[in-house]
Amino acid sequence: MELAADLRRRMRKARRALSERERIRLARAMTRRLASLGLLRSGQRIALFVAADGEMPIDPLLELAARRGCRVYLPRITSYRARRMTFAPLRPPMRTNRYGIPEPAALRGSLSARWLDLIIVPLVAFDATGTRLGAGTGYYDRALAYRSLRQNWRRPRLVGIAYDFQRVDALERKPWDIPLGLIITERTIYRTRA
Repeated sequence: MELAADLRRRMRKARRALSERERIRLARAMTRRLASLGLLRSGQRIALFVAADGEMPIDPLLELAARRGCRVYLPRITSYRARRMTFAPLRPPMRTNRYGIPEPAALRGSLSARWLDLIIVPLVAFDATGTRLGAGTGYYDRALAYRSLRQNWRRPRLVGIAYDFQRVDALERKPWDIPLGLIITERTIYRTRA
């Protein structure tokens, strides 16, 4: 099995090799697949993320969420030292965090992960079991840690979005990893056992 650091480097390089035009084209294809599932409904609280480092752009998803009347939240770091984040409503003003990623400046109206209906999760690589290799900072792991206390949480649904080439045969699942229920790429919808 490839070391996580090597896999991150390889996948990030492959993502960055895509042109902006190609990223948008693939994001539109992924969004059409996600739209077909009926996961985005009026009034739902959904968390998205601002794409960075070649990640799949969320612009088409934002447009879909707006058309369907969803309330959109973005990750907002609350402690760099403890690697904690919350989800703040998407509204100006925005600020740039230490990683160079825009996030809502205000915390008013923020929610913890457990109060959201759907979280669209970024990832670097994934496997068929729903195991996700993230950026390595642990913010999502900590935000979702409460899910390890019980097997059958209904909310929020956890959906990863990625380019199809980010799929690998197997990833080592750490005790703190929370598996994703679905991973949606430009080519297909991966339903996992999670």
